[in-house]
Amino acid sequence: MLGFLFTSAALAAAIISTTSAQNFPNQSAPYNLKLSSAETALDGKFLWACHSGAAMEQLCISDTPSDLTGIFFLNTTSIGSTVSGFLTGALVYNLPYGDEDDKQIASSALRFAWNPVSNIIFNYFQPGDEGSEIASVGLDADNKLFVPAYVDDVITPNGPEIFYQWQVCHTQFMGYKYQALVWLTVGNPLDGDCQAVNVTAVPASGA
Repeated sequence: MLGFLFTSAALAAAIISTTSAQNFPNQSAPYNLKLSSAETALDGKFLWACHSGAAMEQLCISDTPSDLTGIFFLNTTSIGSTVSGFLTGALVYNLPYGDEDDKQIASSALRFAWNPVSNIIFNYFQPGDEGSEIASVGLDADNKLFVPAYVDDVITPNGPEIFYQWQVCHTQFMGYKYQALVWLTVGNPLDGDCQAVNVTAVPASGA
């Protein structure tokens, strides 16, 4: 099982101080995220935002799309950054908070939690869209979710490239144990229970 833990004094205040993704103002239509995999237990499953700490969510596995915690957006810039002809930006989940009389949402961008001793990167949502840990992602012509490399320095001449190195592993993140989506950097996952998946954005059923 993969594990990760960090703390931040500012985390509890993040949901209050940030309620919109200003760096990526253009928002796509709502999507559900569906898995395809050679592993039959994962093929056809969906992703949903599962609680992993104060105003933090991972991407966990569900049999059916959720009408609240399973709706996501691709937010892009006004300039429109592209790689291989596809727009890139931030994958966003709208975290609901407040009481019945004051319901609000905090736009939360997907982030990468790097671990220098592992080739697996944890993914998590947190309110706001600033910081170097924001995951730059895009959707290709088949609406498959990819991570871009704006310059691929392992080839000559180098240039932009897109990658689909998503995995589902049993994880322990911020003290929570889930079967969740992660990103593989290189090679085979150090954790033997990980399974390769593709993630496809499909029109949200509950939007």
